[in-house]
Amino acid sequence: MLLTVGCSLLILGLLEGGTGWAWGSATSYAVLGSSLVLLVAFFLVERRAAEPVLPLWVLRRRILVGGNLAAMGVGALLIGLSSYVPTWVQGVLGTGAVEAGLTLGALTLGWPITAALSGRLYLRIGFRDTALIGVAIAMGGATWTALLPDTAQVWQVALAMFVTGLGMGLSSSPLVVAVQSVVDWDRRGVVTGSTMFFRALGSAIGAAIFGAVANTSLSRRFDDAPAALRDALPADVDGTAAALATPGPVADFTREALHAASHSVFVGIAVATAVVAVAVAVVPRRAEPLVLE
Repeated sequence: MLLTVGCSLLILGLLEGGTGWAWGSATSYAVLGSSLVLLVAFFLVERRAAEPVLPLWVLRRRILVGGNLAAMGVGALLIGLSSYVPTWVQGVLGTGAVEAGLTLGALTLGWPITAALSGRLYLRIGFRDTALIGVAIAMGGATWTALLPDTAQVWQVALAMFVTGLGMGLSSSPLVVAVQSVVDWDRRGVVTGSTMFFRALGSAIGAAIFGAVANTSLSRRFDDAPAALRDALPADVDGTAAALATPGPVADFTREALHAASHSVFVGIAVATAVVAVAVAVVPRRAEPLVLE
């Protein structure tokens, strides 16, 4: 309960801050402060629990910390790309839902290709170096996405997603095997579960952060709109689809605002990829077995 409510308040505070209430408001301090208190209480309870939900030794070992932080970053990347690439392709480039979905589908085509080949590579050069190569490729794809103009072709977006998928597949699999390889069989379920937990947590926090970035960008654009258009603009993010449906000045302005908001998210995704690279660099080059109490 402490973990669930604490994480929920954290996500709520990140998502609504700057839109539902000001970052410096009492509400923001109350929500984020309560989240911090509950999460600290969770770790205090876990220290004394006979069968902890999240054993704290998972957070004290360098290879596990690096692998879990990287998994959190991967979760954030996935939710950011899957949420905003189709929205941008459909709303800004003017494609249909099928084409927008296919651009994201290219990500899932690249991922299994390199995931299947990563085993041969990490047996030769190690887990960390293989994952670093993958993150570098993913960073290239994410940066490419962030640089795409509003006149880009659908195939360009799909190719950027394919490159990103290649990098993600090459980095994710070695990290999972790396954290599994340093513990005994009776603890592999624990470290695998912690990796999946941090990936899910990264997706949740990423959704909140990227949603806050998009909401804030759109709100500022709409607030600064010309007076002649202001009353006709959508009141919130949910109304952008309706505004884009009718050609005219309102649709053009909304499309420009959506492009700016989406690309703010894409820049954030590229930065998150760099953070993943730092997390992977924390992983030791040689994975030594852990001696646990």
